[in-house]
Amino acid sequence: MRAVELGELYTDLKLFGQVYTDCERERLILEHGIEEVFDREYSGAPQSMRNPRKAGRRRKNGPEAQKQIRVLSGQGKTIREISAETGIPKSTVHRLKKDI
Repeated sequence: MRAVELGELYTDLKLFGQVYTDCERERLILEHGIEEVFDREYSGAPQSMRNPRKAGRRRKNGPEAQKQIRVLSGQGKTIREISAETGIPKSTVHRLKKDI
């Protein structure tokens, strides 16, 4: 095959791939509804799926901080008391408590 024919073939395959992908997405939308497809594509993915290389800033307060907040919250302590006891800022305690 000549280079021109290969270029045309590549362009055709690329266009076909885009059309096929769009059709597949439209089929999913028709079957499951736009909300479910949107949720599946843009939210709810575990952190490992969203950032497989573990790039970006590391969290200072990991699962052990959440466990500690859960325990203290279960004892009936307020966000301010938990913050004072753990040294974690109130806003972070509030966010981590909301994630529990």
